[in-house]
Amino acid sequence: GIRVKLTINSFIYSNGIVDLEATYFTKRIGSKGKRSHMYSTQVPSSSDTEAIVKAMSIAFGRLSADIAQKIAH
Repeated sequence: GIRVKLTINSFIYSNGIVDLEATYFTKRIGSKGKRSHMYSTQVPSSSDTEAIVKAMSIAFGRLSADIAQKIAH
């Protein structure tokens, strides 16, 4: 198995952009070493609440895809 420890450093909407910054560690269970990863993405959005939530969902999906790609290798 693999253990992932995720810290969301920033997840905000400002001036038409949803900005997500995160740090995460991956570790194979039973191994001694762990890997550190930094991630950030920006998704444009209007100021409408529904649009902001959709942009945040897209940003989090991108983070999830990045984590999946890192643990696959």
